[in-house]
Amino acid sequence: MSSNFVYRSVWPTDLFAARALITKVFLRKEPLTSHVRLTEGGFHSIYDQLLGSLDYKTSIVALPKQATPVNSIDHDILACLVTAPLDAPIDESKIDRTAIPLLGLVNDLDVWFKENVLQPRSIPESRVLHVAMGATRDDYHGKGLLGELMSQWLKEANDGRWDMAVAECTSPISRHLLKNRLGWTEGKVLKFDTFEVNGERPFKGLEGEAALVYKELPG
Repeated sequence: MSSNFVYRSVWPTDLFAARALITKVFLRKEPLTSHVRLTEGGFHSIYDQLLGSLDYKTSIVALPKQATPVNSIDHDILACLVTAPLDAPIDESKIDRTAIPLLGLVNDLDVWFKENVLQPRSIPESRVLHVAMGATRDDYHGKGLLGELMSQWLKEANDGRWDMAVAECTSPISRHLLKNRLGWTEGKVLKFDTFEVNGERPFKGLEGEAALVYKELPG
């Protein structure tokens, strides 16, 4: 089935469609975002800052083979993967209040990663590729697109710029793919229900876990 699709690095002309797809998937399908009633503006307050440090080479899109090679229109992007250096700056003063719990969860996992993995190995954050977000259109689930995106990502990531890659998995699907199928190492795991930020439990009553996973890359 995957032979019906093309996987390539993202182009500037893809950005609007990729943003629209990721926004739609995260707000409608992600239990974390619906639990805290994350708004579109709240999600964009994180995503748009990340976009400023986007790594075009290792951010990957899936397109139908018949898509024009020159440009991509909104419905052409079937799935996408967004990456950036781990040291990409995020101005927390510009984060919408509805996005604070989600950012807090990611930060908690990342602090563990930096203290327990990067610092003992003397790896700078600038040499770590953050696989930040991924999304697949509803009508293309189950067609192997995410696995193929990751295969293309690995080809592009093995370019000598990175010592390691890291991702925070809030979906059991991505966690299973990265950990069990692709051999990433699992680090800290947080239960949604008991996670605390600023003295509160924003995901209280929500089942599931977030897991930090990482992978060494040829430097």
